[in-house]
Amino acid sequence: MEVVSELLGHSKITVTQEHYANVVKSKVSEEILRLKNNLK
Repeated sequence: MEVVSELLGHSKITVTQEHYANVVKSKVSEEILRLKNNLK
């Protein structure tokens, strides 16, 4: 998250977290479901 914040030029990491935290959570959920399906 720190790298993304720096690349986007955000002055504080909280700005990045507010905008991208939900994206990260949804991506993790997608990957967990994918893994679960692959383990069947």
